[in-house]
Amino acid sequence: MLASLTLVLAAVGATALHQPAANSDVSLITCTAMALHGDFSPGIDDEVRDINANGNGTATGCLSPTQPTITRASGTVNSADGSASCAPNGGSGSWSDDVSVTWKNTAGGTVGTSVISGTFSYTVDLTGGITGSASGSVSSGLFSNGTVVPLITGVAADLSDCLSGGVTEGTATGSFAIVSAP
Repeated sequence: MLASLTLVLAAVGATALHQPAANSDVSLITCTAMALHGDFSPGIDDEVRDINANGNGTATGCLSPTQPTITRASGTVNSADGSASCAPNGGSGSWSDDVSVTWKNTAGGTVGTSVISGTFSYTVDLTGGITGSASGSVSSGLFSNGTVVPLITGVAADLSDCLSGGVTEGTATGSFAIVSAP
Protein backbone atom coordinates (compact mmCIF):
# COMPACT_ATOMS: atom_id res chain seq x y z
CA MET A 1 0.00 0.00 0.00
CA LEU A 2 1.62 3.09 1.20
CA ALA A 3 5.25 2.34 1.30
CA SER A 4 4.34 4.67 -1.18
CA LEU A 5 5.66 5.29 0.00
CA THR A 6 5.94 6.03 2.07
CA LEU A 7 7.48 5.40 1.32
CA VAL A 8 5.78 6.65 -1.14
CA LEU A 9 7.27 6.98 -0.29
CA ALA A 10 6.53 6.10 1.72
CA ALA A 11 6.32 6.30 0.24
CA VAL A 12 5.83 8.23 1.15
CA GLY A 13 4.79 9.30 6.43
CA ALA A 14 2.36 14.69 11.66
CA THR A 15 2.80 15.00 15.25
CA ALA A 16 6.02 13.81 16.89
CA LEU A 17 9.33 13.56 15.03
CA HIS A 18 12.35 11.37 15.41
CA GLN A 19 14.91 13.36 17.35
CA PRO A 20 18.51 12.17 17.06
CA ALA A 21 19.84 10.92 20.38
CA ALA A 22 22.86 12.63 21.89
CA ASN A 23 26.12 11.22 20.47
CA SER A 24 24.27 9.06 17.95
CA ASP A 25 22.27 9.85 14.82
CA VAL A 26 22.72 13.12 12.94
CA SER A 27 19.56 14.56 11.33
CA LEU A 28 19.95 15.19 7.58
CA ILE A 29 16.35 16.35 7.05
CA THR A 30 13.05 16.32 8.94
CA CYS A 31 9.60 16.77 7.38
CA THR A 32 6.78 17.50 9.82
CA ALA A 33 3.85 16.37 7.65
CA MET A 34 3.49 13.55 5.16
CA ALA A 35 0.42 12.37 3.21
CA LEU A 36 0.46 9.12 1.23
CA HIS A 37 -2.01 7.45 -1.15
CA GLY A 38 -1.83 3.88 -2.44
CA ASP A 39 -3.75 1.91 -5.08
CA PHE A 40 -3.91 -1.91 -4.91
CA SER A 41 -4.41 -4.53 -7.57
CA PRO A 42 -6.12 -6.85 -7.16
CA GLY A 43 -8.15 -5.41 -4.30
CA ILE A 44 -7.16 -6.56 -0.81
CA ASP A 45 -9.74 -8.99 0.58
CA ASP A 46 -10.02 -11.46 3.45
CA GLU A 47 -7.65 -14.00 1.82
CA VAL A 48 -3.85 -13.55 1.95
CA ARG A 49 -2.60 -13.09 -1.61
CA ASP A 50 -0.05 -11.27 -3.73
CA ILE A 51 -0.93 -7.60 -4.17
CA ASN A 52 0.69 -4.96 -6.37
CA ALA A 53 0.74 -1.40 -5.02
CA ASN A 54 1.31 1.94 -6.72
CA GLY A 55 1.44 5.11 -4.72
CA ASN A 56 2.38 8.72 -4.35
CA GLY A 57 2.90 11.12 -1.51
CA THR A 58 3.88 14.58 -0.42
CA ALA A 59 5.84 15.95 2.52
CA THR A 60 5.87 19.51 3.85
CA GLY A 61 7.53 21.37 6.69
CA CYS A 62 10.92 20.02 5.64
CA LEU A 63 14.07 21.38 7.28
CA SER A 64 17.63 20.30 6.50
CA PRO A 65 20.86 21.67 7.96
CA THR A 66 22.77 20.52 4.84
CA GLN A 67 20.16 21.47 2.19
CA PRO A 68 18.52 24.62 3.65
CA THR A 69 16.47 25.47 0.53
CA ILE A 70 14.41 22.26 0.73
CA THR A 71 10.91 22.88 2.14
CA ARG A 72 8.90 19.99 0.69
CA ALA A 73 9.04 16.76 -1.28
CA SER A 74 7.00 14.47 -3.48
CA GLY A 75 7.47 10.79 -4.12
CA THR A 76 6.17 7.88 -6.17
CA VAL A 77 6.21 4.10 -5.97
CA ASN A 78 5.48 2.03 -9.06
CA SER A 79 4.61 -1.65 -8.87
CA ALA A 80 5.58 -2.52 -5.30
CA ASP A 81 5.12 -6.25 -4.75
CA GLY A 82 3.79 -7.63 -1.50
CA SER A 83 1.10 -9.72 0.09
CA ALA A 84 -1.91 -8.61 2.08
CA SER A 85 -5.27 -9.47 3.54
CA CYS A 86 -7.89 -7.51 5.41
CA ALA A 87 -11.09 -7.97 7.30
CA PRO A 88 -13.03 -5.69 9.58
CA ASN A 89 -11.52 -7.65 12.49
CA GLY A 90 -8.02 -8.63 11.38
CA GLY A 91 -5.49 -8.80 8.57
CA SER A 92 -2.05 -7.54 7.60
CA GLY A 93 0.13 -6.68 4.64
CA SER A 94 3.61 -5.63 3.63
CA TRP A 95 5.24 -4.15 0.51
CA SER A 96 8.85 -3.41 -0.41
CA ASP A 97 10.07 -1.24 -3.27
CA ASP A 98 12.02 1.86 -4.23
CA VAL A 99 10.48 5.28 -3.73
CA SER A 100 11.58 8.03 -6.14
CA VAL A 101 11.67 11.33 -4.21
CA THR A 102 11.92 14.85 -5.62
CA TRP A 103 13.03 17.50 -3.11
CA LYS A 104 11.65 21.00 -3.76
CA ASN A 105 12.12 24.58 -2.58
CA THR A 106 9.45 27.12 -1.60
CA ALA A 107 8.89 28.16 -5.24
CA GLY A 108 8.39 24.54 -6.30
CA GLY A 109 11.75 24.23 -8.04
CA THR A 110 13.60 20.94 -7.85
CA VAL A 111 16.59 20.97 -5.47
CA GLY A 112 17.51 17.32 -5.98
CA THR A 113 16.28 13.73 -6.00
CA SER A 114 16.72 10.57 -3.93
CA VAL A 115 15.83 6.92 -4.21
CA ILE A 116 14.66 5.33 -0.96
CA SER A 117 14.54 1.55 -0.66
CA GLY A 118 11.85 0.82 1.84
CA THR A 119 9.09 -1.29 3.30
CA PHE A 120 5.57 -0.40 4.43
CA SER A 121 3.41 -2.72 6.51
CA TYR A 122 0.10 -2.60 8.32
CA THR A 123 -2.06 -4.63 10.68
CA VAL A 124 -5.80 -4.53 11.29
CA ASP A 125 -6.68 -5.20 14.93
CA LEU A 126 -9.79 -6.97 16.24
CA THR A 127 -11.64 -3.65 16.57
CA GLY A 128 -10.93 -2.65 12.94
CA GLY A 129 -8.17 -0.18 13.82
CA ILE A 130 -5.35 0.00 11.28
CA THR A 131 -1.74 0.51 12.38
CA GLY A 132 1.05 1.22 9.87
CA SER A 133 4.82 1.17 10.03
CA ALA A 134 7.61 1.82 7.57
CA SER A 135 11.38 1.73 7.27
CA GLY A 136 13.94 2.50 4.62
CA SER A 137 17.32 3.77 3.57
CA VAL A 138 18.44 6.25 0.93
CA SER A 139 20.17 4.23 -1.79
CA SER A 140 21.10 7.15 -4.06
CA GLY A 141 20.86 10.90 -4.54
CA LEU A 142 20.54 13.54 -1.83
CA PHE A 143 21.00 12.17 1.70
CA SER A 144 22.57 8.98 0.26
CA ASN A 145 23.21 6.25 2.86
CA GLY A 146 20.82 7.93 5.30
CA THR A 147 18.29 5.94 7.29
CA VAL A 148 14.64 6.93 6.93
CA VAL A 149 12.84 7.14 10.28
CA PRO A 150 9.11 7.53 9.59
CA LEU A 151 6.34 8.00 12.12
CA ILE A 152 3.01 6.79 10.73
CA THR A 153 0.22 8.48 12.69
CA GLY A 154 -2.79 7.38 10.67
CA VAL A 155 -3.77 4.76 8.11
CA ALA A 156 -7.22 4.74 6.50
CA ALA A 157 -9.04 2.37 4.16
CA ASP A 158 -12.67 1.37 3.73
CA LEU A 159 -12.62 -2.04 5.41
CA SER A 160 -16.19 -2.76 4.34
CA ASP A 161 -14.70 -3.40 0.89
CA CYS A 162 -12.73 -6.38 2.27
CA LEU A 163 -15.76 -8.60 1.85
CA SER A 164 -17.16 -7.03 -1.32
CA GLY A 165 -14.59 -6.78 -4.09
CA GLY A 166 -11.53 -5.84 -2.08
CA VAL A 167 -9.92 -2.64 -0.84
CA THR A 168 -8.42 -0.88 -3.86
CA GLU A 169 -6.97 2.21 -2.16
CA GLY A 170 -5.77 3.56 1.16
CA THR A 171 -4.09 6.57 2.72
CA ALA A 172 -1.57 7.23 5.47
CA THR A 173 -0.28 10.32 7.28
CA GLY A 174 2.71 11.01 9.44
CA SER A 175 6.14 12.60 9.47
CA PHE A 176 9.71 11.46 8.92
CA ALA A 177 13.37 12.19 9.35
CA ILE A 178 16.42 10.98 7.47
CA VAL A 179 19.39 10.43 9.75
CA SER A 180 22.96 9.22 9.47
CA ALA A 181 25.50 7.86 11.90
CA PRO A 182 27.88 10.53 13.27
